[in-house]
Amino acid sequence: MAAEHSDAKSIQQTGEPCDLKIYNDDFLYGLQKIRISGLQEKNSVQKVESVKWSDIGGLEEVKVGLFGFLISKKDKLDKSKAVATESSANFIPVSIPDLIKGELELDQLDSVDQGVVVLSATNNPRAIDPSLLRPGRIDRLVYIKPPSFSERISILQIQNVKMKFSKSVNLREIAEKTENFTGADLKALVQRAALLRFKKYKAGERQLNLDVEVLNSDLLEALSKSSPSINLSQLD
Repeated sequence: MAAEHSDAKSIQQTGEPCDLKIYNDDFLYGLQKIRISGLQEKNSVQKVESVKWSDIGGLEEVKVGLFGFLISKKDKLDKSKAVATESSANFIPVSIPDLIKGELELDQLDSVDQGVVVLSATNNPRAIDPSLLRPGRIDRLVYIKPPSFSERISILQIQNVKMKFSKSVNLREIAEKTENFTGADLKALVQRAALLRFKKYKAGERQLNLDVEVLNSDLLEALSKSSPSINLSQLD
């Protein structure tokens, strides 16, 4: 891959192939394009989705903290997929079912090979075994709180890129009414509103137009049937 990149550059610059020279940027390009295929075949490792920080609304301090942590570990070596994308790292998602079946195991967390960074996430931090939090295992905790008012607007704006909103949509109104909604809750809210709009459109028109815009009334109706996925006791 690095050689192909170098050759393509020389053709672009001179119009014809030249003596092949591979530079560091060619290797970096190859690292971004090639993932660990052996592990993918053996352990069904997922291909990293191209999720960037700009695809995640709000959480600016968390983004800086996570990226800074990876930079500090670089000599030893989003949200998880973004972290992997932004740092050009291989991403190996491991779920609980993966750990209790087959040959895939995560053992001796404090002896994980250098060059491997373990990112874990939970919505129930009280259930974490304190022994996992000692130095050398999970070294740093990052609390991702429910998005603020301005962050909820940012999240909704990102959803607007994926699902077209009508000019009637009042993002401030929706953000005000969605306190304690997580990013996932807001995404689900928009999807529910879009489904409502499609159903109404199809009921009034026989041909479905995929360019239908979500109205403010759709979001409010979806909101009346939605609630935050976290409760106040989880925030204490």
